[in-house]
Amino acid sequence: MGDDPLGEVIKVLIPALDGTVPGLDARVAADALIGAFADNYRCERPEDLEELERIGYPGGNALENLVDAGAVAPADIVPAGLTILPALARLCLSDSVSILHLTA
Repeated sequence: MGDDPLGEVIKVLIPALDGTVPGLDARVAADALIGAFADNYRCERPEDLEELERIGYPGGNALENLVDAGAVAPADIVPAGLTILPALARLCLSDSVSILHLTA
């Protein structure tokens, strides 16, 4: 994600994650991923801070965030995570420093 605005990153993640796990809302999955690195992200834009406040995750682990959000049952989290990984890997197939350039 580099320096991309979080709101724009979420707009790319949602279609990439849509339908990966039956019954999992792609927006919830994108929020869980963004929330997982919230402790390490340099929030320099006011809109990034607003996104993080909307998400409400203090950081941690994306899989734990999905369970905490009630989006995936604890017993199903490992298969769900393994299903999400290939969708994320497809976003990494470019040498661009930005996933936003993949959609341009």
